[in-house]
Amino acid sequence: MKAIELYTCFLTENADVVIVLPFIGVLPPKDPKVIYDGGENAILEKSKERRYLLDKLNEMVRPCLQIAKRVLIFEVNTDSQEIIRDYFAVVEHRKVICE
Repeated sequence: MKAIELYTCFLTENADVVIVLPFIGVLPPKDPKVIYDGGENAILEKSKERRYLLDKLNEMVRPCLQIAKRVLIFEVNTDSQEIIRDYFAVVEHRKVICE
């Protein structure tokens, strides 16, 4: 599993979780989900074969992510800041994240 080094995680006015990360791969997501156990890390699963570690989540976001059913994800070109892809990912809550 590869860690995503540079990403931003924030809340909207309605406390919805948004994750902005660098464009990762040309293949579109297939049944994407965020796996979360309530701690400082989460896993973005774009498909069964493509999983990415979201390390050190923003402390303000964690409580909202614990109760979220889905998150909005933007993948951006890091040079131009252009949005390449956006999609919702279901949040799967677990007691422990297994790698």
